[in-house]
Amino acid sequence: MYECEVKMYGSCANGFGTNMSDLDLSFNHSMCRDSIDLIKIMAEYLKELKGITKAEPFTEPKVPYLKIQYYHMQIDMSINNLLAIENSRLLLRYTDYNNCLVGVGLYLKHFIKLMNIDGQTGLSSYACILLLIHYFQNSIPKCLPVLQQEYSSLNKPMKMLNGWNVYFQEAFVKYKRRNHQSQGQLLIGFFAYYSENFDFKNRVVSIHQLNPPMKAQTSFTSPIAIQGPFDLTQNLGSGINEEQSNRIKSIFKQTYRVLSNPRFCFTSRNFEDELLHQLKTN
Repeated sequence: MYECEVKMYGSCANGFGTNMSDLDLSFNHSMCRDSIDLIKIMAEYLKELKGITKAEPFTEPKVPYLKIQYYHMQIDMSINNLLAIENSRLLLRYTDYNNCLVGVGLYLKHFIKLMNIDGQTGLSSYACILLLIHYFQNSIPKCLPVLQQEYSSLNKPMKMLNGWNVYFQEAFVKYKRRNHQSQGQLLIGFFAYYSENFDFKNRVVSIHQLNPPMKAQTSFTSPIAIQGPFDLTQNLGSGINEEQSNRIKSIFKQTYRVLSNPRFCFTSRNFEDELLHQLKTN
């Protein structure tokens, strides 16, 4: 008997979505052996359905997908994208531990687009959220636990999927939150951490463990390396070259200088206009 289901992942499932977010879906089929063929078949079928104006297969990426336009909604559908579903479940669990995480995360997603440091040669929205969670885990005092290192047994539990251990503590653990900074203070702290504290040259940003791994322990060579939560060979910064890396770090540093200036009015209604003005004049 064949088993199939459709599950959400990405921004609409991980707690960091807005009404402008694309819908990411995974069509999970227990007997699928060739995702490219299935995507092509689905594209031809979906084109005939009412409301769908586009069903275009993209078979070149590492994870092939189908881009669908359904009325005003854009949908990206992949096949058996099981790790992505687990990634989204993990991020959603983190949002339960600190109510500032989503607010700061949504602003950072907006900020990287505003500053034109997103896209294939920059920071994806997903990479941006991993940067933020890593900072929350390493802030002083800490804002988040490391859920993949939370277990009561002697050895870490094993939950294998596609060759990777996707275990994380799903039950809510007692975590005494000692950091009670506002979203604005945490935003400043984020830019301070990546401007002054994090060693991008030698370290890898990771939410998988508390101490960030050394680049020498991985195969990562990009100037900014961001490790996937479960697939530890995945580098979300692989498309970032030296020039773009310098630009990202420069923008982070300038933003920290502006926001940490006591004369900067963080609560102003024209906060963003003032920030952009300051960044241009610095």
